[in-house]
Parts: sequence; structure tokens; C-alpha cells
Amino acid sequence: MRRARYRVSLLVVIGVLQSSLGFALQQSGDATPPDRLSKREVQSEHSKALHALNRLTFGPRPGEVEAVEAMGLHNWIEQQLHPQMIDDSDLSHWVGDYKTQFMSPEQMMMNFPNGSIIRQALKGAIPVPADEPVHTVWTSQMAIMQERENRSEKAPPNSVQPAHPATNIEEIIGLPAAARYHALLNAPPLTDIQLLRPLTPARLTALTSGMTLEQQETVGALLRPEQVVIGEAQSVRLLKDIYSQRQLQRVMTEFWMNHFNLYSKKNQIEPYYISQFEQTVIAPHALGSFEDLLVSVAKSPAMLIYLDNARSIGPDSLAAQRRMRPGFQTVHPSLEGINENYGRELMELHTIGVNGGYTQQDVIEAAKVLTGWTVTPMRQGGGFRFNTAQHEPGDKIVLGHTIPDGGENEGIEMLHVLATSPATARFISLKLAVRFVSDHPSSNLINCMVKTFLSTGGDIGRVLQTMVDSDEFWSATDSGNKVKTPLDYVVSSVRATNATVSDASGLLSSLNHMGMPLTGTQEPNGYAMTNDAWNSTSELVSRMNFAVDLTSNRIPGVTVSVRDMLGAGADELSTVQQTSQLEKTLLNGPADRSLSLTLKQMSRARATPPVTTSVAESGDKQPQDRSLSPMKHPSALASASVAAGMIIGSPQFQQR
Repeated sequence: MRRARYRVSLLVVIGVLQSSLGFALQQSGDATPPDRLSKREVQSEHSKALHALNRLTFGPRPGEVEAVEAMGLHNWIEQQLHPQMIDDSDLSHWVGDYKTQFMSPEQMMMNFPNGSIIRQALKGAIPVPADEPVHTVWTSQMAIMQERENRSEKAPPNSVQPAHPATNIEEIIGLPAAARYHALLNAPPLTDIQLLRPLTPARLTALTSGMTLEQQETVGALLRPEQVVIGEAQSVRLLKDIYSQRQLQRVMTEFWMNHFNLYSKKNQIEPYYISQFEQTVIAPHALGSFEDLLVSVAKSPAMLIYLDNARSIGPDSLAAQRRMRPGFQTVHPSLEGINENYGRELMELHTIGVNGGYTQQDVIEAAKVLTGWTVTPMRQGGGFRFNTAQHEPGDKIVLGHTIPDGGENEGIEMLHVLATSPATARFISLKLAVRFVSDHPSSNLINCMVKTFLSTGGDIGRVLQTMVDSDEFWSATDSGNKVKTPLDYVVSSVRATNATVSDASGLLSSLNHMGMPLTGTQEPNGYAMTNDAWNSTSELVSRMNFAVDLTSNRIPGVTVSVRDMLGAGADELSTVQQTSQLEKTLLNGPADRSLSLTLKQMSRARATPPVTTSVAESGDKQPQDRSLSPMKHPSALASASVAAGMIIGSPQFQQR
């Protein structure tokens, strides 16, 4: 059996190398000029439906291609462009139990306190909540901080004496779920931490198995409360991408989350605004007015904190004059001089682009306009606030436009100038076309999209409609020429296999391993959307590993049924029939030449049983071709799982 497994593994490696080589050659040999004059359109209704689902969604789930054909492609696109027409109530089944999505940033902070809050509690500046389990989370964090401070002072602990647990963690893991939870909750300060710290991810999963999501949150918060906040925001976001019926809205939400990039590890405060940013700032405007979206982002605490605008003060403002007073910096250490970060990124990355014609003086003037756009303290709600004292007085000139002295209205006027600029229309249209069409969209397509952008006041949905109405969007030459980003790939894999996700943390870990953690890139320009960023050999290998883990049910919290993929009578299918059915389910069509060759080699290896002593002694010298025989032995579905993984991990599936 080991020899047979080795043989299959070798074929898998050979297949990957063959497919990867063919894919690389296809990419490097694509010398089609940007302005293509003739295009062969995708012909069949099935091909059009599949093409639309691959480009406008995170990929089809089983049966969705047929559903789009039945509805009519035009009607389906119209629905996706107007998501309010789509009933998405079933989504609550997947994300409804994640409670932080319903909390304000202030409420999150009180339930899952960061180090700053805990430090204030240790000093007695704020009271410790009395309600459980929040009280236990606070006291555990206070004990951790006190222990750390004692160690740094090289003095023995005095305020908190860690108790010695009467039981070890393995004994607790052996208890029923509710008993496990209460054992941790009732443990003395530091004892719970001593029990949890050494646990591997696998043992932590065993510890929390069977607990409610809220109980799992509490266990996680005993160690790192802020990580619970980040993890839930990422989990809800990923689950929405997987299960929402409003797929185009989700694709555009991810597009804008990347365009207006945030970094969740910016500081201790940023994590508490990530969920709000996605839910209330980006998603509602994802297919609406670009100007409304731009203003919403500019007023979001998440962006103002990330790009340091909340701390920016004008050089001639009242706050600047107060800074000259003795002791001011001691009382207000967070305030600094004028900060140009947001002014620069607003033009370079959010609107007109690096070639949009702005100068360093424009950056300075934009930064002056935005002084005073700040955030209230978290304990006062943590929302947007315009602080007149921080604002730089006087007129400003941005991109040749005079912005009269007017406080907060200066920012609104400047954002209008930027949102309606032809340079912005071109920059955004190009980014959309690169995301949905090709790395080198034609100038004709971009010009049409720019015209729509300017004539509709930046209506994002109308710009997308212009793109979809173009021959270039439906071109067979462009079909399959885009490499999926890791996020696209992971979500499309889960959708294609119709997997059930009870815990998204395993998928989030996979995204981290593939180099695309959500809100995990520190640079404000986000992740690249072009092929060259994601088609390296290491990328292909990591995706293949993910694919086989997915279809073999080795990703924690994710369940895939290969039997369901094979359909009725799965046990009676030959290996050839199994492969054909898997292609139909996962690719919605036949495998390409490279993948087909690999799958045929695998089918022969799967159909040929290992040679044992008894078989050799039987005198049956002729190998039997069992590729047309039903797979009755116990490893049949396991072998089919590997084949499914090969399909999901293939370059063909990784392309859009």
C-alpha cells in the first residue's frame, strides 16, 4: 500500500509540474497587444454563464451555472448590480452568532479590552466590569500585565499570586464542553493563562470543541482579547464572501477594502474599527456613488487612525498655539504637527493616481484641508469629529482649485474635486478593468468606462455595466487569463466544493500562509491584482497543498463531502467516471489538456491495487486494467478526494 501511495504522490507532483509549466508558458507567451481590434466572443449560454460567475462572483457553487442559465444572464447581472433585489437572509445562519459585528467599537473595547484599557484599570482610573464573563477576561488580562511588570522590575510577584491548578489541562479537556468552559472561567487569575499558554492549535481546538461560539470567544479573550476582535471581523468577512447571494456586492466590497487598505496591527486601537469599516463604510457604497464612498472613508475613524490624520494639527491652528505652552505635550502626547500621510495617499492611491498630476505642494495643501478631521476618544464613542482647534485656518489651493476657508466644508469640497476629476475616473476605471477583465485592458474599454464614470457622477454600478456590456469582457481570448488572488482562490474553492464552514479560522490561516492575510499588509496600496504577483511556483505549490487538505477534510472547521460531489451512485462509479464527474462538478466542464493528462495518470494509479505477496504467488502475471471497474475498496473515496484536490489545485481552476 505504501508503494501505491508513493506512486500516486509521484504522479501528483509530475502533474503539478506539467500543469505549472504549461500555465507559465501560456502567461509568458501572451503578447497580445493592449488594443485588440478583433475579439472572438464566448458563444454558448453555458460558457457565458460560467464566464460571468467566474468574473463577477467568487466562483460558482454547484448548480449555479444552470440557475443563471434558467434565470437568463441579463436578469442575473441586473440583480447582482442591484443587490437590494436579492434575498440574503440565509446569510445569518453562517454569521449570526459572531456578536462583535453587532457591537460599536466602544462596546468591543469594553468586552475585549486592549492593553491601554487594562493599564488604566490597574491604576484604578476605570472600574472593572462586574458582569461575567467580561469580569474574568479583565482580571485575567490585569494579572498578565501585572506579572509582566513584575518580571521587568525583577521583583517577585506581590499583587497577584498564581495558584497551582489542581488538575492539568488534559483532565479539563476530558470534561464535557460546559464543564470545560466553567473550569477555565472559575480558575484563579493566571491559572487559566498557565493552562492555556502551552496549548498547540490542535489541543486548543479540542479544548473548545462543543462550546458555543460565545464561549470560544471568552476562552480566546483570556489570552488575547484584541485577537478575538480581529479574528471575528475576518471570519465574518470571509463567510460573507463564501455564502452571500449578493456576490457582486461582496466582490466589490473586497475590491474597495483593498483599494482603501487598512492594517489591523497599526496600533492597539485600529482592530476595533475594522468590522465597522467593512460593514458601514465600504459595503453599503460598494456599487453606489464613488464620491459618497470617498467621503464615508474619509470620515471613518479606521482610516483617520491608520493614516495618522487624527493626530494632525495645522501649524497656525489654535492647537498649535497651545502646544507652545509649558507641559502641553505631557498632557496631549498624541497630537503632533501637520501629517501628510492621508493627503498623499488620498491622491496617489484613492483618487487621481500617482500620475494624476499632483505636486508635493498639493499634498501639503490637502493635509491642511484635512486638519481637524479626527476621532473622539473611545470612551466617548470613538466616532468621527471635526475639531476646529486642530484645523489650519485660511484658504488652500489643491490641484489649482481654491478651497475657501470653511472648516469641515473644506474637506467636503476637496473630496468633490477629487471624486469628479477625469484623472480619478481613469484611475478607478483602469483598476476595475484589471480586476475584472485582464492585466492589459484596451484603451477603448477604459475610455468607455471613463465616459460613463464622468457622465453619471461616478456611479460605480453603471461603470461596471459599461464594462460588462463590452465585447472585451466576453472575449474568449480573455477568458481564463486572470490568476485568482489567494482570497479569490480560497473562497472559490470552498464554494466549488460546497463545503460547510463551522469555523473560518482554518481558512484564515491558509490565507496567511498564501501571503494574503485580511487587513494584513502594512503598506497602504493593498495587494496587487495582476497575475505576476500570484503565479510563482511557490504559490502554485501552496495552493496545491491547500486544495488536497481541503478535499481531504484536513482544514479545521471545514467539511467537504466528496460523495456529494460524485452524486448518486458514487460507490458504483469507476475511477474514470469519478474523475469525469469531479470535473463536471468543480470545473463545470472538461479539464484542459494538461490537467486531463494528469488526472488520467492518477486514475490508472488509483485503479491498480498494490501488489501483495498473495497476488504475486497466485500466478496472475498480467496486470488488470481496473479503470472501468467500480471502486469498492475502502480507499475509494479517499482516492477521489485526492483527485478532487488535484482539480482544485490545478492552474485551470486557479484562473478566472
